[in-house]
Amino acid sequence: MHQPDIYLIRHGESRANVEGRFSSLPPGPGLTARGRRQALSAAAWLGALAAPPARIIASPLLRARQTARPLARALALPIEISPELRETELGAWDGQLIRDLAASPAMAAWRTDPDACPPPGGETFQRMADRILGLIRREASAHVRGPLAVFSHLDPIVAACLHLAGLPASERDAFFVPCGGIVRIGWDQRDLRFLGVVHSPPEDL
Repeated sequence: MHQPDIYLIRHGESRANVEGRFSSLPPGPGLTARGRRQALSAAAWLGALAAPPARIIASPLLRARQTARPLARALALPIEISPELRETELGAWDGQLIRDLAASPAMAAWRTDPDACPPPGGETFQRMADRILGLIRREASAHVRGPLAVFSHLDPIVAACLHLAGLPASERDAFFVPCGGIVRIGWDQRDLRFLGVVHSPPEDL
């Protein structure tokens, strides 16, 4: 039996993105006007697939739920909330401006190897990969009606992609998903396969 693809969607631009602020605790900031347009772009791309998503699962943070709403409305589907899709647990850095931490040795170490050097009180990339991929495997193995649309955040998506590509967390710069971007993951009843970034919203939105 053909198994459906999984689409990982990064939330649209939020106020935290504009401010350059870490934000990992719910509800978190909502989308900007540009972020709402990016959400519409993602919904249009997913809705135009030959086999559009049959389920929508989102992080509990407001920006992810807001990004999922246009697709949910277009397809008349509910948004299922999963804590496994939440943003990176940032510990002591939550709520801080990134520029204020730029000179910190801890920040430099995290940028270089986010698995060996997580934020103070925060989580590693491997832990993020385990939770997001655990959810996807569980849902994909039980669901064969059509593709899954999974709305999450940059670092959890990158952590999942690195794991599936067999790369260490120190290679985090090997993948980038823009706000409103979409990654395609394949599922063949045995495991998941990273198939690439398949949609980026227009830069002039």
